[in-house]
Amino acid sequence: MSECPNTHFLNLSETSSIEILYRVYTNLIDMLKARNYSIDAEDIKGENLEEFKDNFEDINDPDISILQFIAEKELKKGDEETEKIAIFWTDVEKIGVKQIKSYIDFMDENEVNHSIIIMKHSITTFALRTLEDFNANFPDKFIEYFEYSELLINITKHILVPFHTVLTPDEKSEIIKKYQLKKEAQLPKLYRTDPIARYYGLRKGDVVKVTRPSSTSTTYITYRIVI
Repeated sequence: MSECPNTHFLNLSETSSIEILYRVYTNLIDMLKARNYSIDAEDIKGENLEEFKDNFEDINDPDISILQFIAEKELKKGDEETEKIAIFWTDVEKIGVKQIKSYIDFMDENEVNHSIIIMKHSITTFALRTLEDFNANFPDKFIEYFEYSELLINITKHILVPFHTVLTPDEKSEIIKKYQLKKEAQLPKLYRTDPIARYYGLRKGDVVKVTRPSSTSTTYITYRIVI
């Protein structure tokens, strides 16, 4: 069996900061594309490591602020209505309310309701509570976060991870009807904290189609609802 790409062991002590940043950046781009976001060519900072390095004056202490951008996706195929997502990067060790407030202000000024913060260091309990409170108090807005360590590999390319497809609301309704479920909660559960749910930015009530290889048939399909 061939080895799955992007899951090679990474020795961080022997990997330069710019190489780590490039790996995180490319996996972020893959994640956004998996969510069907379109990224402007000017926001693509290189097709390979050497091109990526050219964006920074000091590759030993890269200015990650240049990696901030906004991406868009169609809400419905053929519809002009789009959803924007802002990508923020931070290398401070402890994120405070002031910094998170600056992200919220940016979202308001640019009419963005969804954002992702990419953090070099582990999130503090205080910062996590601030983000959770914001998401709870403003249901029409949503701020996610990923630490560098979570984006060092693309988990969807891991050989042990089955293929996931996020269903549209109409597809979700068809599945509920097809299996004659009295309520959607009868579907198997997928927690919002699951790495796959976080990768696709899933919210409570979203349904995914999970396709696995089967020893008795070509594929084995199940559906899971996010809780």
